[in-house]
Amino acid sequence: MSLALYLLSIFGNLWVYKIARDNVLVFLGILVASTALVRYVSGSKKISRKYIIVSLAIVIFIQLVNFKLINFTELSNDEVRVRDERLSMYPSENLRLGYYFEQKREVVAIRRVTDNFLSQIDPNLYFFAGHPRERLGVVEFEKFPFIFLPFFLFGAYTAIKNKKYLLFLFLVPVLINSVNRITNETALFPFFAVTLYLGLVQSNKLTRRKYRKYFYVLFGILYVLVLFQTIGYEIY
Repeated sequence: MSLALYLLSIFGNLWVYKIARDNVLVFLGILVASTALVRYVSGSKKISRKYIIVSLAIVIFIQLVNFKLINFTELSNDEVRVRDERLSMYPSENLRLGYYFEQKREVVAIRRVTDNFLSQIDPNLYFFAGHPRERLGVVEFEKFPFIFLPFFLFGAYTAIKNKKYLLFLFLVPVLINSVNRITNETALFPFFAVTLYLGLVQSNKLTRRKYRKYFYVLFGILYVLVLFQTIGYEIY
């Protein structure tokens, strides 16, 4: 396990400090889960399963704290307005079709769960403060510096190829959150942290030894600049 990359993956972002500020116990939980996952991707296969089990248990517990099941079919006043506008666009001979697509309770429920699911798997939510699809009533922030995105994608590719168990740490909280009335992506932090760690480790291995110091310097300069920019957005 590379200590420097471990620290960078977990503590090199604003998200972890916001979690610690809001709830110390949740912070300790995601710290334990993230550390267990890093041990999983760094250790032997013989001891890997217990780290996944521990991490998954912590993630599920965090996700179920203050869990409130969404009302699948109740519409807000704004949603009713949008629905009526959409219905008005259907020709009179197709109003029944419009009912099935816009007003039928089953369709409304499926659309609500699908929208919640898709919003959580959008990388913009984690690396670009949700831009350009910011959520109404939610204070968005750049959870990870956007310079981490290529390493995260590389880590995700590596996880899909060699560490498929990691996907449970992504799918379980996303599925739970899809039917949760309270938006809460905190339980996804361990997955993002370990996937980023995996991408950084693999990138380091692929970089030729004689070029590594230049890579470290360039990455360090860019990272500091992006981090200051992110902090500036939070302050101003």
